[in-house]
Amino acid sequence: MPIFALTLNLGFETYRVVIINNSSDILIMIGLYSWLILDFIMLIIFFIYGDVFIKRRFITRFLLGSILFISFLVINLVLDKIFSNYTLYSAFSINIIMSVVCLLSFFKLNKDNYFFYLLISIFKCIGTFFVSVAYGVINYNLVILIIGSICFILDVLVIILVIYKLYKVKSEYTRKN
Repeated sequence: MPIFALTLNLGFETYRVVIINNSSDILIMIGLYSWLILDFIMLIIFFIYGDVFIKRRFITRFLLGSILFISFLVINLVLDKIFSNYTLYSAFSINIIMSVVCLLSFFKLNKDNYFFYLLISIFKCIGTFFVSVAYGVINYNLVILIIGSICFILDVLVIILVIYKLYKVKSEYTRKN
């Protein structure tokens, strides 16, 4: 997943969960914190293994990721002060962007990146799914349920494509040996 989409989402989620956390529903809280933790795991995986678009050293990826993360955190602070009800719909809009970017990024992967991309895709899918259920089903928000469903379908598609590629690589390796 490109660093732009990852830090955009992480900046928003950190702002939403840590700074303006105003939910008293335990299921929503579990969903929000799991979403945030899974995204931090994705960021760590990115720092360790890199990005299909940024072929740089670890320190370059870390600095770029940190600068973008802080920038998006500040942008979220400003937007939340200007617009009411910004946070809920922004989160799911960002996730659609991330799902589309994940799908497009898949086609640029080389076989060395399949496994870590599979981990990132699974974490993203799980995090988005639980929060979509919390806001879409438990809070009866049809718009969020539809957006979350679209994200889930795109995420599962990416997971299936990566698993298929991993299977293909394994088959080629087995045939050669």
